[in-house]
Amino acid sequence: RALLEGRARGSADKAGENASAWREQELGVMEGIDCPRPGMGVGEWSTRIEEHHFMRHHSWATDMGFCESTGLWTDGCGVMCPLRAAVVGSTVALEPGQRVLDIGSACGHFARWFFEWFGASTFGIDFLAEAVAHATSRRPTGAPMKFCWLDIATGGLGWLPAGHFDLATAISVLHYLRTDVDLYERDPNATKTSCGDLAQTTRTQCRAAREMFRALRVGGRVWISHNGSYRGKWDPKRVWG
Repeated sequence: RALLEGRARGSADKAGENASAWREQELGVMEGIDCPRPGMGVGEWSTRIEEHHFMRHHSWATDMGFCESTGLWTDGCGVMCPLRAAVVGSTVALEPGQRVLDIGSACGHFARWFFEWFGASTFGIDFLAEAVAHATSRRPTGAPMKFCWLDIATGGLGWLPAGHFDLATAISVLHYLRTDVDLYERDPNATKTSCGDLAQTTRTQCRAAREMFRALRVGGRVWISHNGSYRGKWDPKRVWG
């Protein structure tokens, strides 16, 4: 962490005195991306499992204070959470001035780490109003980042500008979406949608990933990851489409 912060002090200056001008310009770029109507898609569940996932996350944000001090979304989880951000940024060689699209941005900690350590701007999306409000209220002064409240499973990402971001991340997010039409886990006996047709489905992992790629510039990176098996509850062999 200290190494990254030292790197940020040296490189995130980005042309010395021009760093401040870049931040102001990039903040304007972020603000120029209009969020859809607040809460788009939230509550429009078609299955009980979708509602269950939302209510559980809502409880984490409100009853358990995950944005404030504990949980997988914050620096309250010790070195593990900032280490994830460090690994992502270092692996993709995130550079000052680059733009990040963070799907499932939660309380905005990754956006702040990407800015403080790598000099990057972030556009975050999450389906919890409380998390988006927290991220927005804790945005460092002048930091180029913006957060929108909506459910990507229902609302999709087609409203985002194409070819706009250098990195698109979905960390411990997409496994909550369907692997196929009306299917949340792999079933060897289920009828599968062909690869060619899967991209046209809605509410699926494939659709979300495809829209993440569309939002990238040529040469950009997509980072989709899963925090762990959680004692077998999220078996990667079953929950990934």
